[in-house]
Amino acid sequence: MMAGGCDNLTLGVTKQRADSSIRLECNMAPRPGRDYAGYFVFGRTTDGVDTVMDTKWYWVASCVINGFRSVRSPFYYGRAFAGLPVGAHSFWIDFVAYGGGNDQGFMEAGSNFYVEEIKA
Repeated sequence: MMAGGCDNLTLGVTKQRADSSIRLECNMAPRPGRDYAGYFVFGRTTDGVDTVMDTKWYWVASCVINGFRSVRSPFYYGRAFAGLPVGAHSFWIDFVAYGGGNDQGFMEAGSNFYVEEIKA
């Protein structure tokens, strides 16, 4: 996923039960440029309407960026969301770069982007 805001990771799911929850999971890792920071947006599209469900900030210290440009600091994301309507949904991840000078890095996201319906 390139820095700067493109929701190119999307999974379609059909929720079967009204009393169930949806669990999103994925791993992410930065390959930083300069002064790299940003946040991941987790959302869904239902009936053509985009809804942001969560955001996760990520900061890379400048000493790491300047000293080890190939460093990767992976982190896990997992969260369950209740109260979503039955039917078809597209779940997506977007990365939004923060500040200037971060156009030389990129984020790897979704190596295990997984959406699961959890029965109540």
